[in-house]
Amino acid sequence: MQDSSSLAAAALRASEAGHYSAAVDLYRRALFCAAAAERPTLLFNLATMLRITGDLTGAEHCLDEVLELRPDDAEAWLLRSGLRRWSLADNHMSELRAALARTASGAVKARVQLGFALAKELEDCAVGADDLTLLADSFAVLRDACALRRQHIQYDIADDIATLRSLRDRVAHVAPSMTATATTSSAARPIFVVSLPRAGSTLLERMLGCAEGVHLAGELNQFPAALGQELKRAFIAKNGSSRPPRKAELVGLTDELDSAAMGAAYRANIPSLPAETRAFVDKLPLNLLNIEHILRALPDAHIVYVRRQREDHCYAILKQLFAQAYPWSYSTDECCAYYDAVTDMMQPWLNAKLPRLHVVDYEELVQQPETTSRALFEALGLTWTPAVLEFHRRNSSASTTASAAQVRQPLTSRSIGLGQHFFTTD
Repeated sequence: MQDSSSLAAAALRASEAGHYSAAVDLYRRALFCAAAAERPTLLFNLATMLRITGDLTGAEHCLDEVLELRPDDAEAWLLRSGLRRWSLADNHMSELRAALARTASGAVKARVQLGFALAKELEDCAVGADDLTLLADSFAVLRDACALRRQHIQYDIADDIATLRSLRDRVAHVAPSMTATATTSSAARPIFVVSLPRAGSTLLERMLGCAEGVHLAGELNQFPAALGQELKRAFIAKNGSSRPPRKAELVGLTDELDSAAMGAAYRANIPSLPAETRAFVDKLPLNLLNIEHILRALPDAHIVYVRRQREDHCYAILKQLFAQAYPWSYSTDECCAYYDAVTDMMQPWLNAKLPRLHVVDYEELVQQPETTSRALFEALGLTWTPAVLEFHRRNSSASTTASAAQVRQPLTSRSIGLGQHFFTTD
């Protein structure tokens, strides 16, 4: 019989390999033979896997037990807050306030996590009860948590804005000439879903996954890796130096890249696809910075750009606590500046009306899901069925994104307009 430590290590390896159901089984077996002191960590890890695989009720039960054993486990509070919508009759607002009050001012990570968790439950209760006072309370808690997080990040947005402006100038020059339609091949064709985070891209991905022959590959890093290798080669060839290039310098190397080699490297390194796959979805959000490279390297690829109304989108980004990415996402000014720069960068692409670049507006997707999804499926050459509208029931594949809990729920437009309240009370 294996001991709990060996089983937990095997569960971790399974999760890292993307075998989440196997990880669930291994963590459960580890809990069966674990000592009392091991249970909180094992339960938390099991809850994480259950959330990914869609068992949100099971995840909540695990986290309930974690918090009984460790009442000040801020990470558990945060994870549980995102599993479902809370109400005035069912919430943990008072417990979260008490945990926040008990947490030392120097425990920055824990205070940030508790703040985000409290803001989430406050918002849920406010929206459910149509209580603007409670909503303003949620906003205040969120702003404090964001400010604390931002204080401990070393980051200057100026470099990113300069890069986006360089990209905009490049796109304005090349986009009008990139009008070729997609080629056909015997290989499964890629569909890239690109956006800023929290745009609704995971929702759209799950809808696409309801089409026959479409495989959801997740947020793949293979294209940025292939691009990075080619940029490194081109930079050394042009400058005779192996020093790390500045971001803005990379834009100027585009014409020096071997697009065919980049496309071949991407296809060679993506995970194996099921035999029946006719198309696969690559949903790494910030591939939106790589649109030109994708179009050149993969002639059969389509790109779907998901966008959202400015205030709602920035608010959705601000209230998501990211592990490491998006350092601009904890300041309203920086978040709006980045959103505006990306919007400016994308405009020449949209003006060009390329046959392989498609635009989906989040508001239209959730308010007119059938009309919007039908039009996109037709443009992508996919067969639409009513199952697309039942994606939360029909598509049971794992989700590791920030929207892993939301995509298990029916479509809702409840978040539309919340950002306007947030920015008018700033």
